[in-house]
Amino acid sequence: MSRLAFLLRLTAGNRGWMLAGAALAILSALANIALMAISGWFITGMAIAGATAASYNYFLPAALIRGCAIVRTAGRYAERLATHEATFRLIGGLRARVFLALAPRLPFGLPGVHSGDLAGRTGTDPDDLQQVYLRVAVPVITAAVAGTAVAAYAVSVDRAAGAVLAGGLAIGGLLLPAALARAGREPGRTAVAAANTLRTHAVDLAQGLEELEAFGATARRAGLLAGAHDRLAAAQRRSAVRDAIAAAAGQTIGPLALWGVIAAAGPAVAAGTLPAPDLAMLGFLALAAVEVTAPLASAFQALGAMAAAADRVRPLLAVHPHPPVAHPATPDPGPGPAAPHIRLDGVTVRYPGSPAPALRGLTLDLPPGACVALVGPSGSGKSTVVALLAGFLEAEAGRVLVNGRDGAPALAGRLAVAPQTPHLLAGSLRRNLLVAAPGAADAALIEACERAALGPWLAALPDGLDTPVGEGGRALSGGEERRLCVARALLAPGGVLVLDEPGEGLDPATERRMLDRVLDSRGARTVLLITHRPAGLERMDHVAVLDRGRVTERGAPGDLAGRDGPFRRFLERSYV
Repeated sequence: MSRLAFLLRLTAGNRGWMLAGAALAILSALANIALMAISGWFITGMAIAGATAASYNYFLPAALIRGCAIVRTAGRYAERLATHEATFRLIGGLRARVFLALAPRLPFGLPGVHSGDLAGRTGTDPDDLQQVYLRVAVPVITAAVAGTAVAAYAVSVDRAAGAVLAGGLAIGGLLLPAALARAGREPGRTAVAAANTLRTHAVDLAQGLEELEAFGATARRAGLLAGAHDRLAAAQRRSAVRDAIAAAAGQTIGPLALWGVIAAAGPAVAAGTLPAPDLAMLGFLALAAVEVTAPLASAFQALGAMAAAADRVRPLLAVHPHPPVAHPATPDPGPGPAAPHIRLDGVTVRYPGSPAPALRGLTLDLPPGACVALVGPSGSGKSTVVALLAGFLEAEAGRVLVNGRDGAPALAGRLAVAPQTPHLLAGSLRRNLLVAAPGAADAALIEACERAALGPWLAALPDGLDTPVGEGGRALSGGEERRLCVARALLAPGGVLVLDEPGEGLDPATERRMLDRVLDSRGARTVLLITHRPAGLERMDHVAVLDRGRVTERGAPGDLAGRDGPFRRFLERSYV
């Protein structure tokens, strides 16, 4: 897909506002040009009439001037409203599309994309793209339509003057922008690349400061950061120089066009074939018309940065071969307050870009209120089941049945997940817990922490729930992060509680204590425990052993432990 096609696709749903903004910009530009031209014609005509004592009808030009002034003022105000509304809709829609496109892939990572780079692609680059409409599309359309109309009218009045005016418009609207676009291509791309490198080095330096200090590598990393800063500053200086040249050239073209038109039409006035007021009108017409081409120079000079931003955002919006499940606005209510009955029937799932499926014909039953465990080695497909249920992946084959109905969208709002990789916000403990239950009282938050075996730890904190948590849980240990995510899942209203490796980073006693408290207080919730550790398996109603995306054994844990098979060997390896 070309860049133009990509940018046009982004405008879907907002083209009405965009066209309205462009139409109002054209109307305002034409009203301004007409105001200048009529004013010059009127002033000159009045002066000649006064000098010659001739009669002059000043009512019509005065009314036209007032009308053009009103249209220009109202048009510019309405244009600002329409273009900014279109821009805000574009940027809002683009950000939403980027995040929706990233959501199915972020749980599994974006290979080769640094977090600093990703921050730029989701923050700065969409801002650069929204300028394409406001800084490029609207000025180009306005200059093309208004310039063509003015040049055609000037030619109809005087061919020589019209040709000069058309030449000035061509220089200001075509030649100068094309030259600056070519000159600004390299600095623009360099600035985007340098800004991306600067963000990457800044994130690495901030997040790895302790390790860098320990190995004496802080100065080297700071040198890389300074080098990226210098490259960005140099590219910005080159762009600033070109912006200054563009502004100076744009300001020069107008007066040159004015005097060129006067020189071209002067002989006609001397010969008596062109009235003197028309000469003044053509001069002011040229001066005002060239103004519509003035924004094009700096806009085209920024095209390099805009093109680089488009190239960086476009891969994030690449169509996934199996799109994520679209959740309905209102989830299927199911049979009352009880947890839904979930069944995976011969499901095959493949990760983006992976040649081999992660799940192969998997069948799994999660009855309402049951406790089911998935066990198996790393890479066996346990967490893929969570991704499938959460809607991050879609089944390539087979069905996901919810209360007997085909389709995973009915699971929206039904799952409360404690993920394998904790995701915590930079803020307080309270803020991280309120993500799951925004209206919960402090007593409910403390109770959830108690159930996640965090009670004594929380009570020992001087600030309690107001204790700050660094980015990514930096102030917490791995076990504390995981238990905080379990507490957050306990606060969530979903009827299916999914615990993905909840004991990772915990000692056996703490892990068992946490699982016992969670299971004792689960109520009517369904529990799906995903683990490669034996703790809590004896309390499960059903255990399924996974290996390479297939269920190799299933049944009650006591029955499976009593016979030779994958589950028994799993237990033996775990205890050894």
